[in-house]
Amino acid sequence: MVQKPARGQAVEVLVDGGLLANYPVSLFDQPQYLPAGMRANQPTVNPETLGLRLDRPEQIAYDTLTTGRQQLAPYQINSFGSYVGALYNVALENLNPARPADWPRTVSISTAGFNPKIKRMTAEQKQQLMDSGRAGVQQFLARRL
Repeated sequence: MVQKPARGQAVEVLVDGGLLANYPVSLFDQPQYLPAGMRANQPTVNPETLGLRLDRPEQIAYDTLTTGRQQLAPYQINSFGSYVGALYNVALENLNPARPADWPRTVSISTAGFNPKIKRMTAEQKQQLMDSGRAGVQQFLARRL
């Protein structure tokens, strides 16, 4: 059962856009989501929005430059599976280009070589992904300080 929050109640929202809106961080830049007193008639960036973005380690090296992403990282193709992965990556990135204003509020998290296919994972693999997320947050905070 979904309950509507009480008037004035603080709300935290997690959004996963899937394939067609994979990184919808700009959704929260709309006037209705801006903090009180920050209503804008022009495009603005919501300072209360933080995006968590999963990418290949090779791509994170490009994304975390001070200029933000300038291009897609090369994708090694050596099998049909890696070809499909590269095709998926190109489609995903071209359908969902990140805006320059998104990078300062983006935590880049490495997929640690795991593919996006949902599968059973060992405790060790889960820990590896948790460690990757922790490292991404630490790198984000180091850039902010």
